[in-house]
Amino acid sequence: MFLRAEKYFSSYSDADIRDKLEKVLNKKFQSCNINLECGYWRKANQIHNWFVENTQDGEDRNGESEVSREELIELKEICEKVVKILSEQTRNEHDIYEDTTEIEELLPTKAGFFFGGYEYDENYLNDIIDTIRIINKCLEDFDESWNFSYRSSW
Repeated sequence: MFLRAEKYFSSYSDADIRDKLEKVLNKKFQSCNINLECGYWRKANQIHNWFVENTQDGEDRNGESEVSREELIELKEICEKVVKILSEQTRNEHDIYEDTTEIEELLPTKAGFFFGGYEYDENYLNDIIDTIRIINKCLEDFDESWNFSYRSSW
Protein backbone atom coordinates (compact mmCIF):
# COMPACT_ATOMS: atom_id res chain seq x y z
CA MET A 1 0.00 0.00 0.00
CA PHE A 2 1.64 3.19 -1.22
CA LEU A 3 0.95 6.92 -1.12
CA ARG A 4 2.70 8.85 -3.89
CA ALA A 5 3.32 12.52 -4.59
CA GLU A 6 3.63 13.63 -8.20
CA LYS A 7 4.45 16.89 -9.96
CA TYR A 8 5.08 17.95 -13.55
CA PHE A 9 8.04 20.25 -14.11
CA SER A 10 8.67 22.30 -17.23
CA SER A 11 12.15 23.51 -18.11
CA TYR A 12 10.55 26.83 -19.05
CA SER A 13 8.60 27.62 -15.91
CA ASP A 14 10.68 25.75 -13.31
CA ALA A 15 14.19 26.98 -14.06
CA ASP A 16 15.50 26.38 -10.53
CA ILE A 17 14.37 22.74 -10.59
CA ARG A 18 15.62 22.37 -14.17
CA ASP A 19 19.09 23.55 -13.17
CA LYS A 20 19.25 21.17 -10.20
CA LEU A 21 18.00 18.19 -12.19
CA GLU A 22 20.29 18.88 -15.12
CA LYS A 23 23.22 19.00 -12.72
CA VAL A 24 22.23 15.72 -11.06
CA LEU A 25 21.26 13.93 -14.28
CA ASN A 26 24.10 15.48 -16.28
CA LYS A 27 21.81 16.16 -19.24
CA LYS A 28 19.31 18.74 -20.50
CA PHE A 29 15.57 18.14 -20.52
CA GLN A 30 12.43 19.93 -21.67
CA SER A 31 10.09 18.65 -18.97
CA CYS A 32 9.72 15.85 -16.50
CA ASN A 33 7.22 14.27 -14.18
CA ILE A 34 8.50 13.46 -10.70
CA ASN A 35 6.69 10.69 -8.83
CA LEU A 36 7.85 9.95 -5.28
CA GLU A 37 6.73 7.39 -2.72
CA CYS A 38 5.78 9.35 0.38
CA GLY A 39 3.90 6.72 2.37
CA TYR A 40 3.88 2.96 2.84
CA TRP A 41 1.66 0.58 4.80
CA ARG A 42 1.65 -3.18 5.07
CA LYS A 43 -1.63 -5.01 5.70
CA ALA A 44 -3.33 -1.94 7.22
CA ASN A 45 -6.74 -3.09 6.01
CA GLN A 46 -8.64 -0.30 7.78
CA ILE A 47 -6.59 2.31 5.88
CA HIS A 48 -6.96 0.44 2.60
CA ASN A 49 -10.71 0.23 3.19
CA TRP A 50 -10.87 4.00 3.78
CA PHE A 51 -9.12 4.69 0.47
CA VAL A 52 -11.40 2.23 -1.37
CA GLU A 53 -14.54 3.81 0.07
CA ASN A 54 -13.41 7.41 -0.36
CA THR A 55 -11.23 7.49 -3.49
CA GLN A 56 -12.39 4.45 -5.49
CA ASP A 57 -16.18 4.76 -5.13
CA GLY A 58 -16.31 1.64 -2.95
CA GLU A 59 -14.81 -0.62 -5.66
CA ASP A 60 -11.47 -2.17 -4.69
CA ARG A 61 -9.53 -1.71 -7.93
CA ASN A 62 -6.27 -3.08 -6.54
CA GLY A 63 -4.59 -0.23 -8.38
CA GLU A 64 -4.03 3.51 -8.27
CA SER A 65 -6.47 6.27 -7.40
CA GLU A 66 -6.11 10.02 -7.06
CA VAL A 67 -6.24 11.45 -3.53
CA SER A 68 -6.80 15.14 -2.81
CA ARG A 69 -5.12 17.06 -0.01
CA GLU A 70 -8.57 17.50 1.50
CA GLU A 71 -9.10 13.73 1.53
CA LEU A 72 -5.74 13.23 3.24
CA ILE A 73 -6.70 15.81 5.85
CA GLU A 74 -10.05 14.06 6.35
CA LEU A 75 -8.33 10.69 6.86
CA LYS A 76 -5.87 12.26 9.29
CA GLU A 77 -8.71 13.81 11.32
CA ILE A 78 -10.51 10.46 11.49
CA CYS A 79 -7.30 8.78 12.63
CA GLU A 80 -6.81 11.42 15.32
CA LYS A 81 -10.36 10.78 16.59
CA VAL A 82 -9.66 7.04 16.70
CA VAL A 83 -6.43 7.57 18.67
CA LYS A 84 -8.30 9.79 21.14
CA ILE A 85 -11.06 7.22 21.60
CA LEU A 86 -8.61 4.34 22.03
CA SER A 87 -6.46 6.30 24.47
CA GLU A 88 -9.47 6.39 26.79
CA GLN A 89 -10.13 2.65 26.40
CA THR A 90 -8.81 -0.37 28.21
CA ARG A 91 -7.89 -3.69 26.59
CA ASN A 92 -9.06 -7.13 27.65
CA GLU A 93 -6.83 -10.12 28.47
CA HIS A 94 -6.36 -10.76 24.71
CA ASP A 95 -5.00 -7.22 24.21
CA ILE A 96 -8.14 -6.19 22.26
CA TYR A 97 -9.94 -2.93 22.96
CA GLU A 98 -13.20 -3.57 24.78
CA ASP A 99 -15.59 -1.00 23.28
CA THR A 100 -15.01 -0.62 19.55
CA THR A 101 -18.47 0.57 18.50
CA GLU A 102 -17.43 4.13 17.69
CA ILE A 103 -14.14 3.29 15.94
CA GLU A 104 -15.86 0.59 13.87
CA GLU A 105 -18.03 3.38 12.47
CA LEU A 106 -15.10 5.75 11.91
CA LEU A 107 -12.44 3.39 10.56
CA PRO A 108 -13.56 -0.25 10.36
CA THR A 109 -11.31 -3.17 9.55
CA LYS A 110 -11.93 -4.96 6.26
CA ALA A 111 -11.63 -8.68 5.60
CA GLY A 112 -10.00 -9.87 2.42
CA PHE A 113 -7.20 -11.82 0.86
CA PHE A 114 -3.89 -11.26 2.66
CA PHE A 115 -5.26 -8.24 4.53
CA GLY A 116 -3.64 -8.72 7.95
CA GLY A 117 -5.50 -8.85 11.27
CA TYR A 118 -9.05 -7.72 11.92
CA GLU A 119 -8.82 -7.12 15.66
CA TYR A 120 -8.99 -3.71 17.24
CA ASP A 121 -5.69 -4.12 19.06
CA GLU A 122 -2.24 -2.58 19.32
CA ASN A 123 -1.46 -3.38 15.67
CA TYR A 124 -4.61 -1.54 14.59
CA LEU A 125 -3.61 1.46 16.71
CA ASN A 126 -0.04 1.43 15.35
CA ASP A 127 -1.39 1.55 11.78
CA ILE A 128 -3.48 4.58 12.73
CA ILE A 129 -0.52 6.36 14.33
CA ASP A 130 1.65 5.59 11.27
CA THR A 131 -1.06 7.03 9.03
CA ILE A 132 -1.11 10.31 10.97
CA ARG A 133 2.68 10.52 10.71
CA ILE A 134 2.66 9.77 6.97
CA ILE A 135 -0.02 12.35 6.20
CA ASN A 136 1.60 15.05 8.35
CA LYS A 137 4.91 14.51 6.54
CA CYS A 138 3.24 14.62 3.11
CA LEU A 139 1.37 17.83 3.87
CA GLU A 140 4.56 19.45 5.21
CA ASP A 141 6.92 18.27 2.45
CA PHE A 142 4.73 18.79 -0.63
CA ASP A 143 2.99 22.07 -1.38
CA GLU A 144 -0.34 22.58 -3.16
CA SER A 145 1.25 22.07 -6.60
CA TRP A 146 1.83 18.35 -5.95
CA ASN A 147 -0.79 15.67 -6.62
CA PHE A 148 -1.26 12.55 -4.50
CA SER A 149 -2.33 9.04 -5.36
CA TYR A 150 -2.91 5.80 -3.46
CA ARG A 151 -1.87 2.46 -4.88
CA SER A 152 -2.46 -1.02 -3.53
CA SER A 153 -1.18 -4.32 -4.80
CA TRP A 154 -2.03 -7.73 -3.34
